[in-house]
Amino acid sequence: MPSPVVLTVGANRLDARLSPFFGLAPWVMVVEPLVAAPVWVRNTGGNIAHVVDLIRAQAPALAICGHIPADAALLMVEAGIELRIGPCSVPATSLIPLAATLPTPNIAPMRSTRGPGSA
Repeated sequence: MPSPVVLTVGANRLDARLSPFFGLAPWVMVVEPLVAAPVWVRNTGGNIAHVVDLIRAQAPALAICGHIPADAALLMVEAGIELRIGPCSVPATSLIPLAATLPTPNIAPMRSTRGPGSA
């Protein structure tokens, strides 16, 4: 079965927009390619680390966010998750077929500051 796509969204509705605040995104929407309805996971932690953990727990191939801090982006990319940044002005699910055209976050500065053995 293909891996899910996750989106950080502002509401638990089909027409939800991406949240512009990664750590404060109220919901993570999980879209399974072969399942009709998405599943929403509530962000009860209200912080960046919690959202990273929520996303990684879904084992997605792709995550689309409205914004993501570089350190959180690096953790997800290192976990093998393709990460894209999308606009917060359209329904988030409409971005899934456009994912390849969406920009990736700039994590190069984070990689250059991490030395050998750093976590």
